[in-house]
Amino acid sequence: MENYNIRELVDRFLQAETTLEEEERLYEFFQKDILPEDLMQYKEMFMAYSVLRYDKNSLHKGEEVDQSAVVSIENDGNSDKSGKGKKRIFSLYKKICIGIAASLLIGVLGFSAYRHYEVNRLEKLYGGSYMIINGVRIDDLTKIEPEIKEGINKAAAMEKLCDLKAKEDDIESRMINNISDEKEREYIQKLLCD
Repeated sequence: MENYNIRELVDRFLQAETTLEEEERLYEFFQKDILPEDLMQYKEMFMAYSVLRYDKNSLHKGEEVDQSAVVSIENDGNSDKSGKGKKRIFSLYKKICIGIAASLLIGVLGFSAYRHYEVNRLEKLYGGSYMIINGVRIDDLTKIEPEIKEGINKAAAMEKLCDLKAKEDDIESRMINNISDEKEREYIQKLLCD
């Protein structure tokens, strides 16, 4: 197929004026690895549309098909007998937009539900907690949660340090008690205390 005809078909496709047969030719053309440079920009689009197309030959034998669905896919809602699919692209964009809107709505609702869960969790953990910063009392747990967590982390670090000190003292005590010479024991104890 000549590149001139392809360019004309691409223009007609973008205006929703192509027949299904012409679109099939476009899908086949854009599956080539080597294309004219000015047509490369359309390759990805036609590859995506070729996946979405209706293929009569892909049905398995014995598989029942709802004929009304076949007619609506072939005509795509057009009463035009020429087979031109003017509404096809708009319909696809409409479905994509609805899908995006639904995804965004699910995302917003999910975030809102998570936020509600997080506030309830904080209320259970730190209910009644508040901080006074620069003379202002702050009760909003979402604002003071980082400060509370930092305080908890500092307390845990201090507890760990105290445990290490207690173990160290216990080891020193056992070591000193194992020294049999009284003068030597007093001398080492004096060195450890300094």
